[in-house]
Amino acid sequence: MRRAVRLLSAIVVAAGALALPPSALGQAATVEPFSFTFEEGPFLIDDSCPLGVEGILTGSGVGEGKEVVTRARRNEVVKTVFDYRVEFPDGSYLLASQTERSTFHTEQQDSGVYGGVTQESGSLYGADGTVIGQLRFHAVFHGTLEDGNFVERVTHVRLTCR
Repeated sequence: MRRAVRLLSAIVVAAGALALPPSALGQAATVEPFSFTFEEGPFLIDDSCPLGVEGILTGSGVGEGKEVVTRARRNEVVKTVFDYRVEFPDGSYLLASQTERSTFHTEQQDSGVYGGVTQESGSLYGADGTVIGQLRFHAVFHGTLEDGNFVERVTHVRLTCR
């Protein structure tokens, strides 16, 4: 689930890299703000709190950022917020929010580097609506786009379920 959301951000960022206009190489810097919304689910997950328990995720998100194109390179900065709910078979559920900040830099149309940080927090509720647990997630990731292919490495991950 986290990878799917992060991958969505990376795809949005990379799509712009692949569409770098040739005319941008000979002009002064341009700055373009952008925003987007998205829906996820419903789909089955098992990587949330409680760990290993399957649930159905649904959620929605918003993103915003800016693209700066100069004669020699293109940079993007993106912030994405994803709010979601996971329903478990016993009637319990998780309400959580994930914020991701990422950057993408390229000097060619089909290669570049990207990275970011994902932070997430949520509350696990019993079927009666009582809070029975907390979720905290933090990850640092970076990668490359080479010949149109993503290679991602997660360098730090911490998931806490209490």
